[in-house]
Amino acid sequence: MPLSGGASATECYAVRNAESSKVKTINVSPTAQVGTIRLDLVNGAGQRVFKEKGNLVGTVTSGGFGFTILSHTANFAGSSFVTEGDLAIVTGIRAVDAQGIPCSFFIDETISHISTGTGIFSNVESVNIKADGYISFCPAENENQFSLSGEVCVGN
Repeated sequence: MPLSGGASATECYAVRNAESSKVKTINVSPTAQVGTIRLDLVNGAGQRVFKEKGNLVGTVTSGGFGFTILSHTANFAGSSFVTEGDLAIVTGIRAVDAQGIPCSFFIDETISHISTGTGIFSNVESVNIKADGYISFCPAENENQFSLSGEVCVGN
């Protein structure tokens, strides 16, 4: 029996990690980061469907001891997305300042909700991206770096 006109298929794309998919930002305030994102997506057959570098803005929306909730806005040449409720968990101290106060931390972050998107991200049905890396507020190193892995599922 044929499917009705309302049926749609979902295709999931793997996020290639390491050098292919990564984030690098600087802290412009205690609650805002700006920088770049490189995202490399491949389909189930291993064919590249998206590989672009774009601008990224991260905003802390809430938090507590050892965790932070953020939203991110990523803009690429023909696509964009906005996330909500990204969970960043501190997993360790990476560096201390001259007084011995921790100023850089290892972070495991999970991106699980794209609230709006355009281009390839316009019909995102689910997302599960892990961002593993660090943040640093140290005087000599005001930067944050993450490698990305996971998947993005898009409806057709």
